[in-house]
Amino acid sequence: MEIRLQTTWIGGILFLVGVYTMGWFIQARLCLVAIIIVQFLIGMGTSFQFNQMSSYFIDLFPTSAASITSVQNFVRGVWAGVCIEILPTMINNIGWGPTFTTFGSFALLGSILVHVVAIKGDCLRRQFNFSA
Repeated sequence: MEIRLQTTWIGGILFLVGVYTMGWFIQARLCLVAIIIVQFLIGMGTSFQFNQMSSYFIDLFPTSAASITSVQNFVRGVWAGVCIEILPTMINNIGWGPTFTTFGSFALLGSILVHVVAIKGDCLRRQFNFSA
């Protein structure tokens, strides 16, 4: 089942490169073309990972596909709201580069956890007595 997660690292790398460079590009006042390219990387990485995670969750909970999709969208919306709320304060206090580096570090942690599930998911399901 974790085979769906084996290639999430591709989207993760695109997303992380985009997020880590975005803030520093803005802080350095690089041209708009560079920022648009970085936005493309962020969008591609996000889409790649979100689609794979959606498929994985639906495989885990095949009788609750609508519910798991709703929960996934809810969590994504809550996280977006939290980020929008704290972003101006962080930018004003530490600047664009460090702010996006902080967000990228959280994303890196999440990517590492997804990779652990991709490798150890079957063992974890057996250990915690969870069957899909």
